[in-house]
Amino acid sequence: MSTYRWSCGACGLGNEAQSSVCSACGCPSNASTEGIERHNDPKGFEKKKAKEGYSQKLFYLFVIPIYIVLFAFNGKQESLIFLIIFVSILVYKNLSLFKFIWSNKWARNTTIGICFSNAAVFLVRLFLIPNNSDYVWWFTLFFMTFLATQYFYFFKSKKGINFFSRFYNNTTNKC
Repeated sequence: MSTYRWSCGACGLGNEAQSSVCSACGCPSNASTEGIERHNDPKGFEKKKAKEGYSQKLFYLFVIPIYIVLFAFNGKQESLIFLIIFVSILVYKNLSLFKFIWSNKWARNTTIGICFSNAAVFLVRLFLIPNNSDYVWWFTLFFMTFLATQYFYFFKSKKGINFFSRFYNNTTNKC
């Protein structure tokens, strides 16, 4: 409970010092930014959190081929075993997402293209660019641009946004 008059973070209304929730909208006086966002738009907040989780899971999927290339060609086969275990757990925990990706031609082709292109780019780096070369910095610049392009294509393009919306609607309708 506040000992001073306070303004609601959600609606902006001034409230009495003794109240712990807004008299207009019911938002708590100590609500965080995230709490205010959840209070103002519960469904939008839920969808935003789902998209963050979706993006993170797919990020792991997109970078796994890079680690496979690095571990396999640098003589780190023991690390490759841990990566295989990690991938197995990732697939098991996100089977519905991977099934949904596989059922959509655009998402399947894009995911496979991103994974293989990341692996191919790192194979080029390992075999054609020496570690002490000035081209390593150019490669890094290219690869960061390449990753950003992949991100925008898969998550921000119209097809990517539509795909996530269908996945989100599919998963929320099952619950």
